[in-house]
Order: sequence, then C-alpha cells, then structure tokens
Amino acid sequence: MSGEQNSTYVQEFESAWHSIVGGSLAGMAGILVGQPFDTIRVYQQTKPWIKGPFQCYGLIVRTEGHLALFKGLVPPLLGGGLLNSALFGLYESTSHSFSVYNKQHTNDGTLSTLQVFLAGMVAGAGATLIATPMELIKTQLQVQIDSKKKAATGSIGQRYLKISMPVVIHSPRPPPSVTSTSLRSTSTTPTTSTTQHTTPPTTKTKASGRYASTWDCLKKVVRTHGIMSLFMAILPCAWRDFFGYAVYFTVYERVKTLLIPPDDTSSGTNSNAITSSWLAPVYLLFAGGVAGSAGWMTVYPFDVVKSRMQAQALLHPDLHPVTGTRKLMTMRQCTIAMYREGGFRIFTVGLGTTVARAFPMDAATFLVYEAFSRLVSSS
Repeated sequence: MSGEQNSTYVQEFESAWHSIVGGSLAGMAGILVGQPFDTIRVYQQTKPWIKGPFQCYGLIVRTEGHLALFKGLVPPLLGGGLLNSALFGLYESTSHSFSVYNKQHTNDGTLSTLQVFLAGMVAGAGATLIATPMELIKTQLQVQIDSKKKAATGSIGQRYLKISMPVVIHSPRPPPSVTSTSLRSTSTTPTTSTTQHTTPPTTKTKASGRYASTWDCLKKVVRTHGIMSLFMAILPCAWRDFFGYAVYFTVYERVKTLLIPPDDTSSGTNSNAITSSWLAPVYLLFAGGVAGSAGWMTVYPFDVVKSRMQAQALLHPDLHPVTGTRKLMTMRQCTIAMYREGGFRIFTVGLGTTVARAFPMDAATFLVYEAFSRLVSSS
C-alpha cells in the first residue's frame, strides 16, 4: 500500500513539475509575441485621445523608436513564467480533482463545462496575486516617455509628450539654495526666469524618464507608497482574471475537443492520427487564439480600469483639495471619472488592439504548453 502511495506521490510531483515548467515556457513565448501589441494597448487605454492603434504606433515610433514597443518587457518576461506556471499548475490540479471526483461517482473522468469554468476561476485567482504587481511595474514603464529621444513634430506629437510626461507637484516655497537676492534679480528679468525654469538642471537628467530601469521603478514605488502599493488595482485585476481565465480555458477545451476529438475505440477510429499529423499544431494555434480573444472580450472593461489606475503618476500623485495629502484613485473613483470623460465607449478603447494581440499571443502560449506536455509524456 505504501508503495502505491509513493508511486502516486511521484506521479503527482511529476505532473506538477511538468505544469510549472511548461507554463513558464509557454508564458515567455506568448509575452515575446504579444509585447508590442501590449504596449500599444496600454497607451490607448491611458491616452484615449489617440485615434486608433496605427496612430498610436506611429507616435511611439516617432518619439522613441521601434524598441519602445518593448518597454516594460522585463517584468512580464520574468514574472510571466511564474504567472503561467501558477496558472496552468492550478488549472491542472483543479481539473485533476474534478476528474477524480467524476470517476468515483460516474466512472467517467471527463469534465463538464461548468467544472472547466470553475477550474479556470481557481487558476485566475492565483494568477491575480502575481499579475497585479507585475503589471503595475510594466504599466509604469510603458506609459513614460524617454525624453532623450527626438520628439514627434506637429501638434499631435507635442500633445502626446505633454500628456505622457509625469505630473510634478511643485513646492510653493523656493528651495534653500535660492536666496532672496537671486529672487529679486530674477523677477526683474522675466525672460531669463522663464528659460531657467523650463530648462531642467543637467544633474537631474540621469534617468530619461521617471524610472531608469525595472529595478529603479520597483524601488521608487515601494519607497513612496509602501510594499502594498504593488497591489494597486488588484480589485479590477481580480474581476478580470476570475472570469477572463474561466472563459479562456472553457473556450479552449471546447474548441480543441471539436477540432481534435478524443479516441473512439468503440468505433475503431483513432484521433491520434489527427493529433500526430501536421494539422495538430494548426488546430492548437486556432483553439488558443479563439480562447484568448474570447477571454479578453468578456472582461475588457475591467482591464481598462486597471490600466488607468496603474498608470497614475505614483511618484507625484495629485494633492487632495481639502486635506492637502497625496491621493490615488480607487476603482470606484476611476470608473466614475472615466465614464464622465468618455461615456461607455471609453471602456472599449483599445479592444481591437487587444484582440489582435490575444490571438497570436495565446495561440503561441497554448501551442508551446501542449508541445511540451506531449514531449514529456512521450519520453
């Protein structure tokens, strides 16, 4: 009996290890494919005056170059492996529990649509705890402008730079280094004063934006608002991931079943002939793409609110008009402000870019995960 238990534990450990490694590889593959689309999506969500993804793409390239499309890549690339390993690990373990329950009661381990949906929700709950801080740092890096790059020409480009740069709260009192004599002399020469005020000191331009790197962003956010600030916008992120991943896995499993049916030994057919053919990767790519697009379209408004909250100027938040203390918007405040700004339509800004990103990204994610799982099982 102990030998059977040990064998069961070994199998469960191997299954968990396969899910973790496979999920990590799949997550990294999907992020590399979808990062340029993600940068455009975040820009559209946080700057709704931009008219369409193509104008957004042109502004980013003209102001900062093509590499700016990969801004904020490090947090999701490092955290994406952890996120997807937790996501697929929780999904597989929950699905396995449902399968065992079904076998005990119906002698059939096939999961129902409701069970797949619930397994996706459990996986989304775990993913939220990793996705929230990862996406906060990513968003902060994506929305800042590299001022060392050449600015876009024309009124649109100037407006782009004006909105994208951080809001700085100036102190009403002059710095200690400024003397009363220099203030009097400055007031008599308004032209020189304006030039000196608008030209930043050379000693403070070491970092071309608010943050010099991913690590610099993490340190400054934690130093300013504390460790719990990394979980800003966790509520809209949770709503997005709970239902988004539930739809994600449900659609994927059902589309995959339609395209690649299970073995039917009673009729003498063997669908492994299909899965081993050259069409199998095509089917998996299609199922993953459809699942990703369906998941995003279901919960997209929550993602827009999340991006707006996480794109706030964390180093220089607005001052409360009464108390004078620093404040950051809650989910309710952000939602109301967005609705007053653009009505219901503002909650769909960037949806086309997101769907265009989701199809290749999630197609690559599921293809790599399925390929790794079959490679391990065959060996």
